[in-house]
Amino acid sequence: MTEPMQQWVIYDHPVDFPEHYVVRCWVIGPGAPPGHTGEAWLRDSLDGAREVIAANYPGGYRLNRQPGDDPVIVEVWI
Repeated sequence: MTEPMQQWVIYDHPVDFPEHYVVRCWVIGPGAPPGHTGEAWLRDSLDGAREVIAANYPGGYRLNRQPGDDPVIVEVWI
């Protein structure tokens, strides 16, 4: 069975946490319902948000936001 893929997304002060950068892990693929895990890591800086990803998802690869992404998305790590 194939493991689901994780995507870690950094948000810049989204509506639900307007005082922080937020990191959420999204699970995509077979074996898991699509969506985020429900966890949200709150940080005061972009560097702090990146540290969350480095600690939880070492070796991830950063993708810059795409033109069609929500404006609060800073970057996605796969």
